[in-house]
Amino acid sequence: MIMPCGSRDPLLPFRLLANSHIRLQVIVFTLVTASFTNIYLTQPVLPVLQYEFIVDQVLISFTVSAVILGIALANPPFCLHQVGKRHAAGRGNRPALSGNG
Repeated sequence: MIMPCGSRDPLLPFRLLANSHIRLQVIVFTLVTASFTNIYLTQPVLPVLQYEFIVDQVLISFTVSAVILGIALANPPFCLHQVGKRHAAGRGNRPALSGNG
């Protein structure tokens, strides 16, 4: 039961999260935020890493690029899984956006 806006119910945020749609949105938001944080985690400390490892800016910037490369290499298996499901459903080689199902 959702209380009126003026209520002082301390458990109201938890009651709102009981709705599965809102809970799913919170989970997705949290995961996306964590992903972007992970990608750019080393960016603020690039000068420190550059000083510690005595390398130029180009080499040390690969710490950010390596994470993005890892994400790029990790995604094709998910795509292949979806393509396999489409072929198993009998859709053949038709474009996915053709509008015929």
